Amino acid sequence: MMAANEAIRVCGERLRYIGDSMHTEYGQANDRWTKELSVYLVKVCGAIRVNVYLFNRLLVLALTASRTR
Repeated sequence: MMAANEAIRVCGERLRYIGDSMHTEYGQANDRWTKELSVYLVKVCGAIRVNVYLFNRLLVLALTASRTR
């Protein structure tokens, strides 16, 4: 979960930087940061997907354990 939080925080920082760099000459900084942002978004989605998978597995284990009592 901490990895997802860190990735989301970094995405927010990158989005803020993109907003600030909108006025750069020729938009070169925009292109660079947009590419970097897409990489961070992939990491965020991956971290969220892993956490949801782990949560679902734990939920199944808990339900199975409660049925066997």
